[in-house]
Amino acid sequence: MSDLIYEMKLWPFVKQAWAEVDGRLMQVMRVYEKAEADMEKITGER
Repeated sequence: MSDLIYEMKLWPFVKQAWAEVDGRLMQVMRVYEKAEADMEKITGER
């Protein structure tokens, strides 16, 4: 359940990262890395 809550909190950051990251194959990994880093900067949550 905590994973679901984390994913829900992360989603706005994922959407923003999709707009900022180019490419296809590595895009998903980079998007989630960026989204997690952005969320951690703002919320402190990891």
